[in-house]
Amino acid sequence: MLSAAEATFDFRTLTVKALRPLLFEIKNHYQSSESVAKNKKNLVAFGVNSPEKDKEPIGFLLASINHNTSEEDSRWKSGLEILSLAVKKPWRKQRVATSLLHASIQFAKSAGLCGCCIDQPTTTGFASALEHLFSEKRGWCLSSESVIFTLDCSTSGIIELQKRFQLASLHQQRQWGWHVEQYPSALTPALKSRLLDPNIPKWARPIDLSQFPESDQVLPTHCRILRVENDIVGWLIAFHAGEDLIRYGKIWVDNLWQKRGGLVALLTDAVQAAHYPESYGGSLNFTSSIKYKRGCCSFARENIAMRKFSEKNFRPVSAHWVDIATKTLRFKA
Repeated sequence: MLSAAEATFDFRTLTVKALRPLLFEIKNHYQSSESVAKNKKNLVAFGVNSPEKDKEPIGFLLASINHNTSEEDSRWKSGLEILSLAVKKPWRKQRVATSLLHASIQFAKSAGLCGCCIDQPTTTGFASALEHLFSEKRGWCLSSESVIFTLDCSTSGIIELQKRFQLASLHQQRQWGWHVEQYPSALTPALKSRLLDPNIPKWARPIDLSQFPESDQVLPTHCRILRVENDIVGWLIAFHAGEDLIRYGKIWVDNLWQKRGGLVALLTDAVQAAHYPESYGGSLNFTSSIKYKRGCCSFARENIAMRKFSEKNFRPVSAHWVDIATKTLRFKA
């Protein structure tokens, strides 16, 4: 294991920029694995240096210890989530990644965790190498498949798309009478009925915001519900994902109201408030300063409506578009 200082200064270049601020939160290697794992959420890191005299950092793995409090996620009670894995180009195909993965798995076992998981990109240049590393042959199982894309909200393409969505939402609202509102801070009877609705798949169920700790980084002010009279027919949950980045991680609209503009309405209202706050409330002036420059959205591949909508509208203007396979490695009891 690496200390925060080692990870921050020696291995910093082997971490993507978005994750570098997290390096300061890494727990020091002199702490026992048991004491590290007891905390609610901890970051740990593993590194490999070259065998040469200069001890050049050549491989780095960053992971998070997560204690599951969500009923919808039944993977385990506690696990090690691999956030980043990188090996310098001259040292690839020399089992550096394998040794890093082995070290992280051994740590997770010694800490009494239930297993490991990773959101594995399947459409990047490293897809084949990652597939080999996290293969079924090595004990990894596919849990779910999803898509994640990122939008730069300062670009003209996104601004024009947002203007078009706003005009469409105004027209659909007048026609169908739905309303977009801020997500309830406590569990209301209407929200509870949807939470317990057996027809809603687990990955789409709404949440009780009062049960989510700050460490989960839910942004209550940017979460939304879609209401028709006294019924809740859709919702959107937003998460803080970086200094200038919001992630829209759970979006659901009942089938009838998808056809009546509900999906566009939720996204339009949430994006408008988060990324163009000075124009929130109906203005089509998007020249004001942008609060959150970037937004990313993730959705399960089973969410057919969101997939079709995103493929048509967001993929042509997205900064990044990646297919993800979530894989888990369960430890035997």
